[in-house]
Amino acid sequence: MMMAWLIVVDQWLETATDILCAAFWAIVGAMAVVGLARLFLGRRWK
Repeated sequence: MMMAWLIVVDQWLETATDILCAAFWAIVGAMAVVGLARLFLGRRWK
């Protein structure tokens, strides 16, 4: 019984890690896009 729980917990942690990693990269990507857009538009308008 204990082994089954360990497998479930391991799978859950792996999934949670994947989700956190994806969320982290999505935020980093969005910040990079916004930063580049502001730089580009700022140069264009000035």
